[in-house]
Amino acid sequence: MGGRADDHLPPTQTPERGSGKSTTAPQFQREFADGGGLVWVTWDDFRPFHPDYERLLAERPADMPDVTRPAARWWQDRAADYLRTGRYNLLLEGGFRDPDAVLATAERFAEAGYAVQVSALAVPAALSRLGSSSAMPG
Repeated sequence: MGGRADDHLPPTQTPERGSGKSTTAPQFQREFADGGGLVWVTWDDFRPFHPDYERLLAERPADMPDVTRPAARWWQDRAADYLRTGRYNLLLEGGFRDPDAVLATAERFAEAGYAVQVSALAVPAALSRLGSSSAMPG
């Protein structure tokens, strides 16, 4: 599990699906290795708990991310609240689909005394679509 935060940055990674964020998160983990590590929280970890996840994968896999997003976001927010209260170092992975939500999350961490870093990945659209299709479960 991740270490406790003092003045460590809780990086928030907010690129779109298929942009390569899963390959960049280990870089953040290495940066925090000497500070007790960090907890990596991503929406994708919560998607399988959605009651329609398996059906969506079988019948409408392209719709699965959009249908499961609200629940996955809710679960991620609860995890972030818990980790913030415990002063853990963390990496929250999500998207800029709702920039106000990203900024509100960053603000909650800043108000709790965290130094906050928001990172974005920009990739060519064709590469993003390719990454998204190859990242699709099933």
